[in-house]
Amino acid sequence: MTKVSGGKRTDVKVPFPAGVTVDPCDGKVYVSAWAVADRDGTVMEGEKTPGGQVWKILGF
Repeated sequence: MTKVSGGKRTDVKVPFPAGVTVDPCDGKVYVSAWAVADRDGTVMEGEKTPGGQVWKILGF
């Protein structure tokens, strides 16, 4: 996920995103992470990933 504002670029790595929304009242950004993982997580490269999550992206 990337934000460009005033010539400045801000990147946030979100694993397996599926959706993004911006709160129209305060501009906070929310994104779904691990959206393709099952509810108990998925084994990937020998490690279990978390199940689906919603993240609030700070600094956006």
